[in-house]
Order: sequence, then C-alpha cells, then structure tokens
Amino acid sequence: MPLTVHHRTAACPSSSMSPHGVGPPPSALLEHDFACYGDDNLGGKASGGGGRPQHRSNGNGNGNGNGNGNGNARPGMSTSDEEAAALREKVGELQTELSALRSSTKSALERSWEEVEHLSEQNIQFAERADALERKLSRARAGESQWRKKYEEVKERLIVESRTSCAGLARDGDGGDGNDDGSESDDGSWLGLPQARRSTSSGVPQPSSSLRGHQGPQQQGGGGGG
Repeated sequence: MPLTVHHRTAACPSSSMSPHGVGPPPSALLEHDFACYGDDNLGGKASGGGGRPQHRSNGNGNGNGNGNGNGNARPGMSTSDEEAAALREKVGELQTELSALRSSTKSALERSWEEVEHLSEQNIQFAERADALERKLSRARAGESQWRKKYEEVKERLIVESRTSCAGLARDGDGGDGNDDGSESDDGSWLGLPQARRSTSSGVPQPSSSLRGHQGPQQQGGGGGG
C-alpha cells in the first residue's frame, strides 16, 4: 500500500524553523511532522498530537484537524482504500457479468445467423421450384392452346359432315332421285316391299312385276292343260 505524500502549506509551516530561530533536533522534527500531518497509512493520531502552545500556536489546530479526520480508519487501511477496494470488487463483478452477457449475445447471434442462412437456402430452393412450376405451367398452357385449336377444327368438321348427312337422308326420303312427276301415288316401292296389283286399261287387275315372276309358270301350266 503506498504511503501518502503530504505537501506543506501556509497552515502548517515547515518544522525546520522554530519560533526561537533554532532548528529542532531530528527527533523533534519527526514528532512535529507526525503531529501536524498525521499518517494516513497508520490511521493518524486522534488527538492530533496535542501540540504545545508555547512551541507552536497552530499545533492543536492542525493536529486535531488531520488526526480526527483520519483517526477512525482501521490500522493499515484508510477509508479511501476501503472504497477503492469495494469499487475494484464491484468492477470485477461487472466485468464478469459483461463477459457472460457477451458470450450469451454471441451465441444468440450465431444461432440467429444460422437460422438466417437456413432460411436463405430454403428461399432459394422455393424460388427454383417456383421457376420450374412456372415453366411447366407455360408448357401446359401452350399444349392446351394447341389441343383447343384441334378440338375446334374437329368440331367444325363434324358439324359440316352431320349437316351433309342429314341433307342426304332428307333427299332420299322425299322421292328418291327427284324425277317423280307426281302422276302416281307413293306406293312404298322405295321400301323394297312387294307391290300390289295394278289395274290396267282393260280393267283387269294385273299382278305386280315382283309377283308376276312367281305366278308366271302357274299360268303357263294352266294354259297348256286347256
């Protein structure tokens, strides 16, 4: 522990001179300095050394002032030393807390950075997947457009063919080839059925051509027998 260095002031003149102009012996000089200033490292003198009025008028004043101010300190340590030790201890505690806080903050930052990197990687992967899906969707839309165009073409062709077929069926059902002059009624020949006998100018009903082929031999046979 360092010793306290005192600086003499006008309140405590140098002890090398006495009121009688004769310097005191070394022992008296040491006693004067101790009584006047005290010793911070030893706790000082509570009474300030008492002083001698006939020797020095300000001995009691300076002795009591310095002695009483430092007299309550523990031997070997002054109040300022205790405060400094307490402050050093407090500073040590604060440094320990600060170190722990730095460590925890560093760990938290490292974890946060790892999470950010992980999220960045996921974001990149999602972006790549989104691009791939967008390309697939574009191809699908292009294919849909082509298929829709083909569908419209086929639909139009089927409509035209169906109209043509319906028109042909309608013409066939209205009288065949269209050369009928209307002199004879529709006998249903276009259905492929045997026709009934038609009356001739003589008034004798004749079998139809389809029946005449089957009845011809019978009539001839009858004629031969007559």
